[in-house]
Amino acid sequence: MSSLYRITTPRNERHGKDIARLDISVGQSYHEGEKMIALAEWTSRHFNECVVNVCDSLQRHNLEFMGIEKGRAYKMALSAGDAWINRNQEALNMLPNLTITRWDDWRQKPEWANAVKEIENLYNTDQEFKSVVDQTAQSFWDKKELKANSVQNDFVRASKKYILEEAVYALISSFDNVADIYPGSYLPVFDYMRDRGLPAPQSMTTVSFKRRKQAQKVA
Repeated sequence: MSSLYRITTPRNERHGKDIARLDISVGQSYHEGEKMIALAEWTSRHFNECVVNVCDSLQRHNLEFMGIEKGRAYKMALSAGDAWINRNQEALNMLPNLTITRWDDWRQKPEWANAVKEIENLYNTDQEFKSVVDQTAQSFWDKKELKANSVQNDFVRASKKYILEEAVYALISSFDNVADIYPGSYLPVFDYMRDRGLPAPQSMTTVSFKRRKQAQKVA
């Protein structure tokens, strides 16, 4: 049975890839429930294989900003990833030739440490790259509804760590022959890296959710 939503993509683009990689933001509503089922349905129709990349331990930066101690924040992020996998089994079971990766799988790769150094050096020496990262972090703060100036600097600092770690991921994941699929917008830092000839995901597809008309009438 079809979900309450259908998936749309810009220009119906899928980059001619056989493998989809769904980059999962744990805790975001577009990766839960009916929307996740819709994404799984769409993926199963258009791809022969699927990698679900659960970006769980990445969320430790957000938890640390909330005042949670680093070690506990890390464990909480991992637990949230476990819970996401358990909670979304229906959608996962729909995906073809499924492989599940976790954020720590990337952090444990041999090339991760060198990629971290490369991104840190880029941030410290490339003013344009630094500006993209800083402006994106600030934009996250600007979108928050409840604001307190006393925590703004801490929030922006945590956001920068988050963005830079995503850039490290982009650096080492770009060689995979997959179509990266994500609801909403990709980070501007990916565009900057790609435009500068740096390794970054090349086949990125942004998907949107449209509520089906029949579902709208029932609601």
